Amino acid sequence: MKTINSKQKSSGEFWENLREEFMKGPPIFVRRGWKSPLLGKSMSLGWLDDLMNGESGFEWVKGQDEWEDGWRDKKLLVLEFWTSWCGPCLRAFSQFTQLAETYDASVLMAGINSEEIFSGDEIDIDSVFSFVQTRNDMNFPVVVDSERTALRELFDKAGRRAVPTVIIVSIRDGVVHFVGDPADVGEAVDRLLGDY
Repeated sequence: MKTINSKQKSSGEFWENLREEFMKGPPIFVRRGWKSPLLGKSMSLGWLDDLMNGESGFEWVKGQDEWEDGWRDKKLLVLEFWTSWCGPCLRAFSQFTQLAETYDASVLMAGINSEEIFSGDEIDIDSVFSFVQTRNDMNFPVVVDSERTALRELFDKAGRRAVPTVIIVSIRDGVVHFVGDPADVGEAVDRLLGDY
């Protein structure tokens, strides 16, 4: 709604555009049988060095030390894209925390915030820091993607235009194995770890 409304349309134009969107049916990524175009494809993971070092538009909120042990030595990378205004994201935090506490050091996890993921507006990093500090259910590494690097390199290419979205990548070859809902992550991680 915020994105549609930001186009400075009259009230009548706004509602007509909204009606047209609804008439198209549900977005493709929620239709039965949808698969991300990234599944099974190898991605370049070089941008993760910048994330680890807090460079190139990444601002660590917490947990950077978990990445300093050498992320390339891990087996799986599990990234959750979230925003503070997303109700399902808030409900998924405790589940993501449980997963982070369940898996050993072979699984590298992080919550990636891009607060203005759909509008493209500048992110108020201080607000994100304050938000995370008020939560007692975010016991996993959290980073702000202030220059949208992770969005460009992974999220946008995944084709699932919703938050929360979790993407699981095999670190040894950069292959994307999962794009989807946080509720399905535990099963996917267990299956993938069994393949190692």
